[in-house]
Amino acid sequence: MVGLYDACGILRFAAYESADCLAYAEFFDLQDGDFTVEPLLMGHSQDAETALSPSVQDASHPQHAPVDPR
Repeated sequence: MVGLYDACGILRFAAYESADCLAYAEFFDLQDGDFTVEPLLMGHSQDAETALSPSVQDASHPQHAPVDPR
């Protein structure tokens, strides 16, 4: 899936193909530079996690200190 974001970074439209986002931009007369089309990560599959940068992975999966069983 892909999303169309406005110049402020707000998601305005989501679709399965970028052509649909471009059609949305054309319909609303958005000009180049007024929007971006970016892939959307769906779900939390292992493949999606490996595609994230290490800093994003660290933020989404904080490490917990081991628990002392005593």
